[in-house]
Amino acid sequence: MTPRPLFRKYDIFAVQQHQQQQVKEAVQKLPVERLDEGEEKLATEIASSLTMELPSLDVSKVYQTDRQVKLDARRLPNRMVFNRSRPVPVDGTEITIHIPFEGDPSMFDVCPSQHDLNPPVGEIDAAKGEILLKYEAADAENPIKAHYERTLQAIQNNLEWLRPAATQTDGLKQVARAEIVRRKQASTTHAKIVGSLGIPAKK
Repeated sequence: MTPRPLFRKYDIFAVQQHQQQQVKEAVQKLPVERLDEGEEKLATEIASSLTMELPSLDVSKVYQTDRQVKLDARRLPNRMVFNRSRPVPVDGTEITIHIPFEGDPSMFDVCPSQHDLNPPVGEIDAAKGEILLKYEAADAENPIKAHYERTLQAIQNNLEWLRPAATQTDGLKQVARAEIVRRKQASTTHAKIVGSLGIPAKK
């Protein structure tokens, strides 16, 4: 895995349009006999099944792993390097902070309608349900903790900005109701056309 900007891959409005299309497809897949169950019941059922599952962070279970590594002094602050044409290896430490979460990991790729110009950077381990934040340091004065706290706050901010759109089901229910009505009308019209001939239909 490679660190990447989070909350930037997909626009929230495009995600909502995709959801609406999924709602229409779900209505089309309903068995004909279910159309008599009631529009509100069916619309609620379909909308609830397609609502975004916004991740929730468990900051009480955050932990870190570390290892000693060789770092390139050219990429380190406060290091004077005279020849920058080749790597300058120095002893260093790589720390990975693991932030457990529950929910849909794909939501970390969705850009909320409200956002800033500096998205948090990290890795998403979907299998383990963790956000990985990696930091490198070659001296004990490196402000890793401050960097981590800023990134954590940025992640939490983006999740809160996504919350209104992620938890809104009224729009999906409206789409589902309209599609159910349309499909019921199509079924009624179909039955009238077939019955108007007065000829027995082969089962």
